[in-house]
Parts: sequence; structure tokens; C-alpha cells
Amino acid sequence: MWARIENAAVAETTDVDPTGKFHPSLIWVPCPADAKPGWGYEGDKFQASPSDVNALYQAQGQRISLACETAVAGSLDVEFKAHMWQKANELKRQLDLALAAGDLDALQAVTWDDEQ
Repeated sequence: MWARIENAAVAETTDVDPTGKFHPSLIWVPCPADAKPGWGYEGDKFQASPSDVNALYQAQGQRISLACETAVAGSLDVEFKAHMWQKANELKRQLDLALAAGDLDALQAVTWDDEQ
């Protein structure tokens, strides 16, 4: 994949090598397959757009909440419930850190199934 860079952001992407196909003033660079218009580009690094990062943050947080609620539903064991709530809080803390860093990969890596 290649991305056309304009004003330090991805303007468009293509899976066809753009070499020699466009005006030389257009800047094309290789990019990750998941890069989309709106992503930032600085040096040789791509960063997901804030809307992509925020949407994933919200979705991951909802998945963690649902998994926690499912785990504690019907349980009378107070210690088990406390452990599950602590696990959910720790995962949400990891999500907060990944969001603050704008790190899409780190957000994707935080799941309920992770070992704590």
C-alpha cells in the first residue's frame, strides 16, 4: 500500500505502486495496509486519526464492561466479583494510557482475555 501525503496527513491510499503514474510534486510513501485518509504522518511514522482511536477506545471499553458484567452475573462470591472489577479497572487504565498515546495497536491489544 502507498499513501499520498499532504500537510503531514494521509490524503489518499492505493494498493497500486504510484511510481511514475502521478505528477512528481505529489508525495507517495509506502504505508501500512490499515492506513486511511486523515491519519497523521511524520518522518516515517503513521498515526491513526483521532476519530479512529476514539472509536476503538469506546468499543474496547464496552467489550471489557460487558465481559466483566457477564463474569460476575449470578456469582455470590464477593472476592471473585472484586477480582473481576479490579481486572476491568486495570484494563480500562491500559486503554486510557493507549488513548493518551494515540496508539491504535496498544488499544487493540487490550482485551478481557489478557492475562493479568
